[in-house]
Amino acid sequence: MKSYTMENSIVALRKQLSAIQRQIEELQMVKSRVEHRCLQLEHAVSARGSDVVALEEVKRQYILRQKVEPPFLLEEVSIATKECFTRSFKENLPIFFQSGAIIPYENIRQGRYVEASYAFLPIEKTNQVEGVQELPAGKCVFTYHTGDYLSIGKSYERILQYCRENGIRIISDSYEFAINDYLSTGDENEYITKIMFYVE
Repeated sequence: MKSYTMENSIVALRKQLSAIQRQIEELQMVKSRVEHRCLQLEHAVSARGSDVVALEEVKRQYILRQKVEPPFLLEEVSIATKECFTRSFKENLPIFFQSGAIIPYENIRQGRYVEASYAFLPIEKTNQVEGVQELPAGKCVFTYHTGDYLSIGKSYERILQYCRENGIRIISDSYEFAINDYLSTGDENEYITKIMFYVE
């Protein structure tokens, strides 16, 4: 039987404390991600079926991007999204339970509403990870699109009209955040996408 000294006991207890602390940090990260997702769903559900376009001040956030290959449509966005998920699992990156796409503003102006340049996953701030983009804090215009993705053009037109009528200038590409999509429901009528542009 191994004999323990006070020093050995202290070392063993410190190792246990370190292991417990790592588990607490991991659980806090999971809790933060799940809370984020719940808040988004609750906000989207309260706005469901509404054609409201509004302004909001957003906090700084980060996204893990993956380039979408030509012809930049839904199948290619889906492939790029899966590549983001695969990378995040392989590298154990702190992603949120959500996906999204970046649609160039020029595409929106030309009525090419579903031609994305990047797919992305929101991610916690992570140092020195290639492909992470910071979305700054700032003023944004947003709306929620409910229903199948191919009908999203009407929601974009609503935002563009709101900006024209209120003298608001769009200064970014569109950031689409999938609130409820094929990953969480099989019914396209329940799809909810938050569309957001930075404005001044």
